[in-house]
Amino acid sequence: MPMHMEMAHQGIFTGRGNVIALVPGKQQIVVGHEEIKGFMAAMPMGMGYPVESAELLNGLQPGDQVTFKIDAAKKQIIAIEKVH
Repeated sequence: MPMHMEMAHQGIFTGRGNVIALVPGKQQIVVGHEEIKGFMAAMPMGMGYPVESAELLNGLQPGDQVTFKIDAAKKQIIAIEKVH
């Protein structure tokens, strides 16, 4: 059965969640996140996203709480910040 996801095709959206895994070799991060209003339903078990640059992963580790900005057209995280 297909999963229904509300997805915008363009724009920059802000999400909040926690880091599940980092895949620097593929410039990817897996984030378990709350609903990203107007873009995607909550993905508490984690969703893999490419990052604009591998440097965005510097200083992050699994378990970190983060906020991030995602470019809907590219489905790519363009900014990420650890929540202290």
